Amino acid sequence: MKRYKRLGQLIMVGIDGTEPTFELISYLKEYNFSGIVLFKRNIISLEQIGYFVEEIRSKMPGIFVAVDEEGGSVSRYRGICTDFPGNQALGNYYKKTGDRDLVEKAADIMATELKLLGVTWNFAPVFDLNSNPNNPVIGDRSFSSDIDTVIKLGAIFIKAFQNKEIMATAKHFPGHGDT
Repeated sequence: MKRYKRLGQLIMVGIDGTEPTFELISYLKEYNFSGIVLFKRNIISLEQIGYFVEEIRSKMPGIFVAVDEEGGSVSRYRGICTDFPGNQALGNYYKKTGDRDLVEKAADIMATELKLLGVTWNFAPVFDLNSNPNNPVIGDRSFSSDIDTVIKLGAIFIKAFQNKEIMATAKHFPGHGDT
């Protein structure tokens, strides 16, 4: 095997387009990339993205399909799947009520929808603390400024993804925090 094919297994690539063209599949196979990352530019409709991912995975069965789907302000499937509030809204609800049910249901629905769309890796949840309310990078993407709340709610999301056999990413390391 050529050296670049082994190196390709260490790389996930963002791709252009909304169709699984022969050229795209050939490119992914030639360099043996481990996965693709979907962005809003790749997603038009539920039917389109379902077909797109299914075709790529049928030609490359072991390929990872990743997306950055946090809910709130970072959503690649806005208007196509369930639109979730930002993590801050879920964190505020939890802090007021102490009730995890709503958070568990939101995490389960998000994981179920991603699974149905062929996603195998989600670049979420956000584990950053909202340590500076004036920082626009994190803001409503964080569950809270309280570390215990972030850990509890982030763990709920990770468990939901894992229950659907989707890898999760506790991000950001070392953290956007107070960028």
